[in-house]
Amino acid sequence: MITHEIPSQQWKPFLENFMQLHRGDAVNVERVGNAEGLTPKLRAQPLIGIVAMSDSREGSRIEVLAGSDEQVHAHAVRYPSQLTVTELDNGYPVAIQIAADDGSVTQVRIEREEQNLKPPEAYWG
Repeated sequence: MITHEIPSQQWKPFLENFMQLHRGDAVNVERVGNAEGLTPKLRAQPLIGIVAMSDSREGSRIEVLAGSDEQVHAHAVRYPSQLTVTELDNGYPVAIQIAADDGSVTQVRIEREEQNLKPPEAYWG
């Protein structure tokens, strides 16, 4: 596996491509914090979206949305400082890691069967 850091100016288009590639795939979201250890946030929920946002009232954040139309679950990473993607050797993205200013790291891991794990040609834009 290979891990790449995504420059902050590319977060929005990268997350949009990642989301389109994995929309509906089951994801596990876990957060590792300084004092709290590993905290599962979402387990085997269909991915709805991952969005980078910034506004004057709430500051910058990346939100992960998963679940069903009837019950949407959200996990927000406030003040993200780093975004990395982990890919299989063939370039297929299987996880992203979001580091925050408070030292915590959130991992969004795709739980997909080992079939057709080939990235689309337009994955990197």
